[in-house]
Amino acid sequence: MMHPRGQILYERNSEEKMYPASLTKVLTAIVVMEHCNLDDPVTVSQTAIDSIEYGYITANLRAGETFTVEELLNILIVSSSNDAALVLAEHVSGSVEDFCKLMNETATRIGCTNSNFVNPNGVHNENHYSTAHDLTLIANHSLKFESLKEIFKKTYCKLPTTDLYTKDDRIFSTTNELILSGSSNNYYKYALGLKTGFTTPAGYCLMGYASKDGLELITVLLNGSTSDNRYLETQKLFDYGFNNFSLKKFASKGDSIQTVSIKGATKDTKKLNLVLDNDINITVNNDLDISTIRSEIKINNKLKAPIVKDTVIGTLSYELNRDYLFSKSNCS
Repeated sequence: MMHPRGQILYERNSEEKMYPASLTKVLTAIVVMEHCNLDDPVTVSQTAIDSIEYGYITANLRAGETFTVEELLNILIVSSSNDAALVLAEHVSGSVEDFCKLMNETATRIGCTNSNFVNPNGVHNENHYSTAHDLTLIANHSLKFESLKEIFKKTYCKLPTTDLYTKDDRIFSTTNELILSGSSNNYYKYALGLKTGFTTPAGYCLMGYASKDGLELITVLLNGSTSDNRYLETQKLFDYGFNNFSLKKFASKGDSIQTVSIKGATKDTKKLNLVLDNDINITVNNDLDISTIRSEIKINNKLKAPIVKDTVIGTLSYELNRDYLFSKSNCS
């Protein structure tokens, strides 16, 4: 379990390589967002339709239909449509193979170290794997896109009619029962979505995202034994996080944290105030003695006039016992 600023609050077997199933589609969505506009038109190819293996979820797309990137992202995430993943991959890269190269490059850039993706939808393949830790990094990165955050929390979506499909029945419900209020014990009132996954080899998988009292949490559960089990265990993780951790502000954007002397400056500019570029909000265990958290200011060496306003000249970091970095902000 991770806070979106990168703090790991709980983990177990997080580096074990496992099959991610349709959690893969979150990485696919990231790559699409980085290379497309939401209103870009995308035409469905026959190759994409023919590539879907029997038994996997589709949105009943027809070769020759044209949709926007946003419409395809909706069905990719909300209903986990495998045909949408292939269509988007071809649109971005021309082929699924080239798109997977982008996926792996993106995963590496995000920080993943034990993952390999060979398709954009998570259809089972022995060489398609990841870890709970890497998938948490992917989930965390996906939340940087506001459009994806909106899609993650949708409970349904639909496709418009086309000349090739005139029935108005392509209406899809989310596969994520965390956000379905009518889903009895699987609904979690603080959940804001993300993604489910399942294949027989992968088991029941779930990426979760929830927010309460300003504290945001991301969870990844792989190889659950049943569908209900993945929701139960995810809810336990959320409860653990919300019951035991809080978000505290340690410093605010614009705070003056130190005065430094500048070589070669005039009398009026010899002394400069350093101010923070961002708020510093830290997720801390409720039992933590705040006095054990220490701050450290690192100033760039050899500061010399002239220095332009808003130039970054150092960082302020907060650490626990000098070995766990909580948060960092630039000073300018």
